[in-house]
Amino acid sequence: MITLLLACAEPVVVAPPDDAPLEVRTWLAGEPKGGAGKLVVQLEVSDGVKGADVGLPEVYGLSFRAEDPLEEHIGDRTVTTRTWTFHGEPGRYVIPAFHAVGEGPSGQVTADSAALYVDLGQAPMSKDKLVDIVDPTPVRAFPTWALVLFGGTGLLFASGIWVAFRGFGRRPPPPIVAEPPDVLALRAWEAVRRDAALNDHERALALSRIFRDYTEVVLHFPAVKWSTSEILAHLDSLPHLEEGNLPRAKRLLRATDRVKYAGEQAKGDLFDDLDADLRGFVTSTRPYSWSPKP
Repeated sequence: MITLLLACAEPVVVAPPDDAPLEVRTWLAGEPKGGAGKLVVQLEVSDGVKGADVGLPEVYGLSFRAEDPLEEHIGDRTVTTRTWTFHGEPGRYVIPAFHAVGEGPSGQVTADSAALYVDLGQAPMSKDKLVDIVDPTPVRAFPTWALVLFGGTGLLFASGIWVAFRGFGRRPPPPIVAEPPDVLALRAWEAVRRDAALNDHERALALSRIFRDYTEVVLHFPAVKWSTSEILAHLDSLPHLEEGNLPRAKRLLRATDRVKYAGEQAKGDLFDDLDADLRGFVTSTRPYSWSPKP
């Protein structure tokens, strides 16, 4: 069966056919606390289905860390339970449905879970309590002459206020315009370069994250979660990526990886060279929309 468990709510159950060869169930393990929670995805497969699996969860604003999966054999079925710990800023998120595909004796079989709605740092809406309905307080009718008198007096008073202050009306505040990602990326990098308190390791961490954040927003793939090799392979698959950007990304990511993970010291003008690579990459990618090669 496909099961949806919401924090602070009763489980909602949608039952598939009894002989379903493939089933996906998702739920939250307990109520999320402190900006973190646990997502559980359970895949149940009959012995006749091969190659069934579910992908990694992807939700903008949430980061996921996988725990070791648990596999159980129950009769003629195999149940695999995967758990991810997730973190994020306070807010409400939607974890999309998981889709599983496998090959059965009669062809392809599929199954989908339900979407999950997650509240981090916000009180969930109560579903089991109704607001008491209170009878309205009786209203006493005013005489017609009193309504006319009070209405005329109020109109004269409002007119006087309008005449006195008509030249002092407050203008509405200007709309807040979101800054484009290229401006945000270069401004963040300038702040990192000016901060003399940062060492090479901290500066490399910041540059790597700035590049990945920008690339994820502009080129529409999860660069923050992917490894350097995965990012470079995806960039190489983009048919319209301007020549020179793949070498720029390769130099930037591998140089920062060496400083971050191998403890290598930045030599000479390393960060000046990486500054040029970052600016070149941002300048040539910001006007376009990208898609992988067919």
